[in-house]
Amino acid sequence: MRYPDWQQILVDLVHHERDDRPLILVGASMGGMLALDTAARSGLADRVIVTCLLDSTQPEVRAGIVRCPWLATLGLPLLHLARGPLARLPLPIRWLTPMATISNSPGLSAEVLEDRRGGRGAMPLGWYRTFLTSGPAVPPETVSRPPVILLHPDEDRWTAPGLSEAFLAALPAPTRAVRLEGCGHFPVEEPGFQQLLDEVAAELSATRAGRPAASGTVEGHQHRAHVVRALPAGA
Repeated sequence: MRYPDWQQILVDLVHHERDDRPLILVGASMGGMLALDTAARSGLADRVIVTCLLDSTQPEVRAGIVRCPWLATLGLPLLHLARGPLARLPLPIRWLTPMATISNSPGLSAEVLEDRRGGRGAMPLGWYRTFLTSGPAVPPETVSRPPVILLHPDEDRWTAPGLSEAFLAALPAPTRAVRLEGCGHFPVEEPGFQQLLDEVAAELSATRAGRPAASGTVEGHQHRAHVVRALPAGA
C-alpha cells in the first residue's frame, strides 16, 4: 500500500457512491489534502472542508510535520533506498512524527499515543516515501472548483496554520479560511470545536440551498451557524 493508492481509493469511492445528492468532502489533518485531491480528480464535490492543506513535497511543510528537523533533510534521501522488500518494512508513526502534539489536552494525546490505529500504528517505509514525494494530485493553480473552506486550529502545535493558508491562497477556486479558537491539531477544544460544527453546518445549509460559498478570511468566532456532527479523517 502506497500513498497514491489512498488517493485512488477515495476517487473510486466517490464515483461508486455517486447519486443526486450534493457531495461535501471533509478531511482533517492529512485527510485535508486527500479530500481536495479527491474533489479535483473526480469533479464530483460541491464543497471541500478541511482542517489542513499540507503539500508534503515542500521543504517547509516536511520540516513542520516531522518529529525532528533533521528528519526533513536526511529522511527522504534514506527513504529513497526503501525499494523492493525493504519498502514493506513497517515503521512506527510516532518515531517520525510529533504525535504528542496532536492535541493540547494531555489526556487525549496520551489516548492517541496508545491507539493501535493512531500513535501506536506503523506504516511501510514505501508509504512514507510516496507520501513525501507524491504531492497534490492536481497542481493547485489549476483547481478552480469546488469551493474550499479551511478550518484550521489556531493553537496547532504540530502544523502551523500558515502552511495551510499559503497553499489555500494558491487556489483559484473560491476559498475561505477560519481559525478555530483554542484548538490544537485534533480540534476538540472549545470554543473552536463549536466553531467547527457551526461552519460545517453553515456549508451544508448553503449547499442544500444552492447558495455559493462565501469567500475571504474569517478570524475567530465571527461566523456562526447551526450545529452538525463532523467526523475527523486522516492521521
